Amino acid sequence: MCKVNFSYLIEKLYDEDVTVLNNIFSKLNINLKTGGTDIYVNGQDTKLMNLNNEVIQFDSRKKWFIRIIIQGFKKTGTGIVTPIWKIDEAIGYSIYRS
Repeated sequence: MCKVNFSYLIEKLYDEDVTVLNNIFSKLNINLKTGGTDIYVNGQDTKLMNLNNEVIQFDSRKKWFIRIIIQGFKKTGTGIVTPIWKIDEAIGYSIYRS
């Protein structure tokens, strides 16, 4: 996960997670799909926690479990349908012990 202004770039989603997201999105709008394995999600006012349930600062070196809220979708003038979503909570953890 990388931070970009008020959004986060969620990188390298698992294929299984993309499939689940697309199944959920199809219930909102049949044309709604994720754009691949990298997505931008609004993260303004997101609680970032560690595994001990303590608030932490964002650290791009950590791996993250995220919980998202699907708020709906928007359609461009050209007919492209994209999700409106936000990160509700993120839990960061390191895969290496220090």
